[in-house]
Amino acid sequence: MEITRPDGQKTTWKTAPYVRPGDDRDHPDRWNITGGVGPEQADIKMLPDNKKYEQLTPKQAAEAFFKACATKNWDEMAKFWPMSTTDEKFERMKEYLGGLEVVSIGEPFQKDSYPGWYVPYEIKLPPTDINVKVSNTNAAKRFVVNGLYDTKLQPMEKLDWTTEPEALAGDDAFAGMSPAQVARAYFDAMTKSDWVAMRKLAPESDVEQTKQQYAEAKKAGLDPASALPAVEVGEAVWSPAESAWFVKCRMTGVKKWNLAVRNDNSANRYLFDGGL
Repeated sequence: MEITRPDGQKTTWKTAPYVRPGDDRDHPDRWNITGGVGPEQADIKMLPDNKKYEQLTPKQAAEAFFKACATKNWDEMAKFWPMSTTDEKFERMKEYLGGLEVVSIGEPFQKDSYPGWYVPYEIKLPPTDINVKVSNTNAAKRFVVNGLYDTKLQPMEKLDWTTEPEALAGDDAFAGMSPAQVARAYFDAMTKSDWVAMRKLAPESDVEQTKQQYAEAKKAGLDPASALPAVEVGEAVWSPAESAWFVKCRMTGVKKWNLAVRNDNSANRYLFDGGL
């Protein structure tokens, strides 16, 4: 593909789609193209000192990525970011990772047909505020989770119910929960891998995706719960515009997971591809 920039400069790009499983909630085992096919993502800029970054190993790239986040050096972090730095995802990532503390970076490994590397890491996250959307506009007339939102009430992850939440007996503990109690129970169920409880609070697609992520973590020798930060649940605030409650939550703690990086792009340097 030949791309002409606004300034008239032409570059040639050899297609390199980013693909990974787990993004399709209804089909968690299906691989999906997540980037690298549109000019806005494909046109990875050559840096003035690009050669320096081409020579980084996967572990060195991960170390540089996390160091940039720890010091809030977003210009440096952007050198490892495959998409636009003007979109909401980049802004959310800055809020989520800015000021983190690196505990350890492990040895990279490859797995299955993934063309990049997985780099084990352990980081201490800075406090992050989110909102859990909870509503009872369903046939069962009980509160359930409908999504996760940032501090500006912009959706981070919408949870759509394709089937109505099940009606529960009056003496069931989940039947009479308040919005804040639902948010707390949701995170507790996720941490404990209690899928029965989680199904009472979230759509089946969310449960299946979480189960898939846990299975992948176990295959990699990780404790699935270690990927989840500690969550402090605060007050619930009513939103007339959304006809729902937003439960204020704060995430803290240490996270252990695998950072995915790959260098099959036009600049030939390792870029972030998932794992946060």
